[in-house]
Amino acid sequence: MSETETRAMVPGTKPLWQVEQALKDVFDPDLGANVVDLGLLYKLELGTDCAVIISMMLPSAAATCPFCTIIEEQVATALQGICGAWRLNWVGIPYWGPDRITEEGRHQMRIFGSKPLSGISRPCRPLSPWYSTK
Repeated sequence: MSETETRAMVPGTKPLWQVEQALKDVFDPDLGANVVDLGLLYKLELGTDCAVIISMMLPSAAATCPFCTIIEEQVATALQGICGAWRLNWVGIPYWGPDRITEEGRHQMRIFGSKPLSGISRPCRPLSPWYSTK
């Protein structure tokens, strides 16, 4: 059994696939789809302190997104009972682009009334690489 699998079984922390499933309850308020299917979830990993480290991109071209706080609150709610400790890091590289959106994400956007973003061919400008929360 690998070190990652062992740490995932520490009491209070579920396996990372369950964390990812829980994050499907976190919706970008601007685009109307969950952060996983929008392709905003870049990486999930366990830190040496057994905290879940969530690396997430934002589709915003601004250095900060007005919805960061809302998304962070949704993450906290979604992860209650799933993991004992977590950190959310906003990353600017790699760039987010609409090609990262899954079919389910596009479906959610159509239901919400968002444009499908199919005409955008280049990624959005990245966030500052040093911007991080928690």
